[in-house]
Amino acid sequence: MTEDEAKTKDCCGPPVVAIMTAIVGAGKVFERSHVKCHGASCMAWRWNEPWTSRAEEGHGGDIVIRLKRKPGEPKLGYCGLAGSPQ
Repeated sequence: MTEDEAKTKDCCGPPVVAIMTAIVGAGKVFERSHVKCHGASCMAWRWNEPWTSRAEEGHGGDIVIRLKRKPGEPKLGYCGLAGSPQ
């Protein structure tokens, strides 16, 4: 999902993480369901980019694989605490 879509979802981290986020961010404790995803600002966020690759010959006959994000594709990611979406 895009980072903007993620920010509309509830935090899927452990309740302690959500409560600490609420304490630091708002000065009071909220229920876990009231803490929203922070997207790329969260240490658990993982980018899941659509990549394209090409192989080419490097120095000394080595094979080099070059990765590049597909042009025009949205930048996608997911919560690392929830596990990979695949």
